[in-house]
Amino acid sequence: MGYDDGAGDFTFAASLDKAVEIGMMTRASADCILQKQYALYRRDLVDLSVSALTTPLADGSATLAESLAKKGVFTWEEGRAQGLIGGGQESYVHSSLRNVSAPIPEQSASSGAVSRVTKTYALPSGSVSADVITVDTSAPGVSVRAAMVNQKLGASAPFSSIVSASGADVIVNANFFAAYSGQDKFPVGHVMADGMFLYGVSGLTSFGFTGSGAVYVGRPAVFFYVRGGGNSWACYKMNSKTQGSDLSVVYTPAFGGSVPIKIDGTAATVADGVITDVRAVSAGETVAIPANGYVMVFGNDFTSTSWYREPSVGTSVTLTPELTDSDTSGFPMKEITAMVSGGPRLVENGAICTTLEPGFQEARFTSAVTSRTALGKLADGKLVIVSTGSASIQQLRELMLQLGCVEAVNLDGGGSTALAYQGKLIRSPGRELTTTLQIFTH
Repeated sequence: MGYDDGAGDFTFAASLDKAVEIGMMTRASADCILQKQYALYRRDLVDLSVSALTTPLADGSATLAESLAKKGVFTWEEGRAQGLIGGGQESYVHSSLRNVSAPIPEQSASSGAVSRVTKTYALPSGSVSADVITVDTSAPGVSVRAAMVNQKLGASAPFSSIVSASGADVIVNANFFAAYSGQDKFPVGHVMADGMFLYGVSGLTSFGFTGSGAVYVGRPAVFFYVRGGGNSWACYKMNSKTQGSDLSVVYTPAFGGSVPIKIDGTAATVADGVITDVRAVSAGETVAIPANGYVMVFGNDFTSTSWYREPSVGTSVTLTPELTDSDTSGFPMKEITAMVSGGPRLVENGAICTTLEPGFQEARFTSAVTSRTALGKLADGKLVIVSTGSASIQQLRELMLQLGCVEAVNLDGGGSTALAYQGKLIRSPGRELTTTLQIFTH
């Protein structure tokens, strides 16, 4: 294809990364091969060959198939007849991530408030085979729970272990997270479990669930207010690794036993609802997080504002997540017990949404065809969970709209795509997971 490792175009050790870069395969498919958890079958070798043939050469002058046709290996007509010329680039998807026998016959199952349908859906941009689970979250005995492994940031576990330990009727992967080698596996977007935030960084579309089963969708901008002694301190983020001179961040035991300080500022420690320590800190220090409390970290520019008041040791305080004044999502924060986040948004107010949030503008979130997960809300308030082995974002938009969703968001996918139904693994991920959304019926 004209790439030369000797010239520095790529290295053999990272050849799959190069294949992903040039669109020859999806990131999730490369992960499947690298992690050696899935075999390569003959159909994979055929699909890989087709992908290579439809991929442009390094100099961009032609695709590999067009180059071979010019050399007389086969005719242009033969190439077109086989879909190798003129049909666009085919990005390889590993057989474990796609429905290799599509179209599949429609299958359905139901357990009262929860039903599952498996079928192929005809869409404007091409057919997609998917598992669609519909949940009446307001039905008696139904509860929705978001969970992180051990309720700790950075912890992960095999999906099979999560399923066996949960006992939930439905389990699906949730937030994107820093998943690759050397990364810390922290989530992207809000995560609330059992009525408590484990991670709070505003900006992404979130699905929130109340204890009574109501479903809310939006981009809730949340401050974490600490109040007491006639004063209040607004922490902009919870358990975020990002610190800044003009920021305030609160750290709970979900973050770990301590927090590394990255900026000069002030740290206030709270245990059993009482401020126990307030002191100046410098970049490079570490502050312990009490198991029965939390730590607030304020940058020096934040503490220099006119509204800041120095916390006092001995003051009784409470920590409460609240929407900011500028928020338009309308989440009833006091009622929300579970929350997960994703992107890009697929459907908004009953119409396809093509807006791409920052961080979701790469090809893997747009044009790439890969395994995907999505959440949707129907007009009657029911929750829709979709898992597919092969779809583009546009196909996912069209599918969620066709299913009747008035709101929908894309969750993590690729090597993270996972679905269990009634204790059985329907779709297994290619990596360990951190955050899942779980549906229980009692």
